[in-house]
Amino acid sequence: MNLEPPDEATLARRMEEVEVLRELEPGQREQLALKGQFLIFAAGEDLIRAGEQSDYILVVLEGEVLVLRAEQPEAEALRLRAPLLTGEIAAYAGRPRNATVRACGE
Repeated sequence: MNLEPPDEATLARRMEEVEVLRELEPGQREQLALKGQFLIFAAGEDLIRAGEQSDYILVVLEGEVLVLRAEQPEAEALRLRAPLLTGEIAAYAGRPRNATVRACGE
């Protein structure tokens, strides 16, 4: 895996892979990339933690994550593969996160 952060234009093009972000104009995706922060998570690291208050969303462009619902601890984790958008509802609603999103690999 390439550990160098891609430039904003490359990130903007990659964000088009996320279904909901496809609706944005290319310039809007580029603005999103400019305002964002490129992060790499280690296997098992939490991207989002249930119960935390935060105002950010994550655009996951590589890898897989597990979604663990706090109110259903006995339920099997949901495994999602990139590309995906996560954390948007809590971020925009100003509510605590209701699930933990954990990296399956780097």
